[in-house]
Amino acid sequence: EAIETLQRAQSAYRAADRLWNVAECERNIADSLDYSSREAEALTSFERAQAIFDARGDDNQVRYCTMRRSQILHEVGNFTASERLTRRLYNELLAEDDSEKYGYTYWVGLHQAGNLLMLERFEEVLNLTDTLNDDKAEANPRNLAWKHTMRARALMALDREDEAMSEVDAGLAVTDNDTMNSETAFLYQIRAGILLGHDNNAGERDLA
Repeated sequence: EAIETLQRAQSAYRAADRLWNVAECERNIADSLDYSSREAEALTSFERAQAIFDARGDDNQVRYCTMRRSQILHEVGNFTASERLTRRLYNELLAEDDSEKYGYTYWVGLHQAGNLLMLERFEEVLNLTDTLNDDKAEANPRNLAWKHTMRARALMALDREDEAMSEVDAGLAVTDNDTMNSETAFLYQIRAGILLGHDNNAGERDLA
């Protein structure tokens, strides 16, 4: 019903030649399609919206559509395409060097690290996250835990257990009941694996 309502509004805006509003409706349709697990249709809608926003010179909306496309591609397992989109946007933001937008740049960088992790480009994950400035971004605990989790997973894949454990401890230190999510599960799993690998039964508690 929401999508149909947006489509009717979009038709009215198109008839009035209000192209920015046409794109806004298309963007909202795309979000609704994604929330309805209609990812392929959502990607197409975001592409259409982005093309209009681009023609209208609305960089913020172009970036929104770019990141939403990247997120959907990541969700469906197309990490290569997702990484390509996020890398391009991240590099654009770095080139602008706008301190007021650094929080957004940081968040895009985390998404890029997530793509690199899934592509098993572990050294690149570490190099990228090394450059992300937590203080400058005023990073919230959820994003800090996400960053530490990705670093811990990359370090484990590189057989650097001691460093991975340090990242686990740092991630858990910023985690509370309000920020616990699937990333928290990874942290406990990594810690348990390391402890059990050293015949430390304390690791069993993390798997309980």
